[in-house]
Amino acid sequence: MILYSIPDAIILGFGIYTIFWFLLNSREHKLQWNKLDEAACVLFSIGGLLLLGRELYDFYWSFDSISSEEDYYALDNRIFGPYWINYWLPPLIKILLSQALWLKKIRGNRGLRITVAVLVLLPWEWLLILIYSMSSDYLPSTWGMFSINNTLAQLPIFLILLGLSYWLRLKLGQKRD
Repeated sequence: MILYSIPDAIILGFGIYTIFWFLLNSREHKLQWNKLDEAACVLFSIGGLLLLGRELYDFYWSFDSISSEEDYYALDNRIFGPYWINYWLPPLIKILLSQALWLKKIRGNRGLRITVAVLVLLPWEWLLILIYSMSSDYLPSTWGMFSINNTLAQLPIFLILLGLSYWLRLKLGQKRD
């Protein structure tokens, strides 16, 4: 199973390398750093392609190894059910970010590179498990499922209340002066 963990090791190694590259990049050895950085970006992109191959392999074998109708329903619910984003988001982020570095504009932009490194190093699976766990906490007030539509509906209300509290704070601060 060592081949199974190689794409993850390449991707995480690139994230750590990028952070150190920004911390240690000096003007004296710019040409040497650029060659090393080009090689690291190509290796990261190849690691993303290896991850894509691994995910397609897993997807195929998960359907091929189904032995009963309950297993099929469970897998179908995991992939296309209400929490489909937990299944698709972690590998898609890593694959898309790795393939974005083939573009020279993204590869050369320091801000985008550090953003890619941070997004690659985030434990997406843990974050999604946390969201899933918090959406089913078994209290009667929260028996409904998490929905992005509810979040999008609550966001303007939160922003309005935030603006109102900021405005009141400014007005109260002016009265004191």
